Parts: sequence; C-alpha cells; structure tokens
Amino acid sequence: MLSRQNGDGYVKRIKMKDNTTKFIWDGDNCVGKYTELIEQYHYDSEEEKMEHKIEMELNGWNDSGQVMEMISGSLMPGAKNPPVHVWFGSYYKTIKILERERM
Repeated sequence: MLSRQNGDGYVKRIKMKDNTTKFIWDGDNCVGKYTELIEQYHYDSEEEKMEHKIEMELNGWNDSGQVMEMISGSLMPGAKNPPVHVWFGSYYKTIKILERERM
C-alpha cells in the first residue's frame, strides 16, 4: 500500500488506483470515449478522512459515500478474530476524451 502526504501533514495510505477507458457506441460507430478514475484511501481518523474528502471534491472528485472498510477479521458470530475496520474513502471522476458529432 502506498502513502502520500499532502500539504496539511496528513499521510493517506493509498489502497487502490484504477483507470478504465470506456467507449460509447452507436451501432458499429464509436461516437465517444471517456476514462473513469478511481482512488481509494485508508485513514487514521475521521477528521483525516473528512479533510481529505473536501480536498478531493475541490479537485473535481466525487465521494462514493462509504466511510469505513473491514480490513481483517470475520463477521461470523462467535468468530475468534473479530472484524477490524478503518476509515475509508473511495473517490471517482470521469474524464471525457473524445466525442464525435452524429451525422
């Protein structure tokens, strides 16, 4: 897992980055193309998560709304290893690359 420090001194652990290019088709013709970007982070506190959420939204990212993630353990009743949760943020944005006018 990667770490990234921003100007406020917080260190966010990057869980995942993903870029997916998708195409828009009209029959056999490609009429558009866009890229979906996803970044997910783990945080040490709710305050850190909320401050980073504001920063990401100011940079055009959308928050998925999920705030916690289970990183280990089990949800089964009576399990010997109880669930361990961390503060979590998943952010996404779409970048349009190409759009052709229909004739």
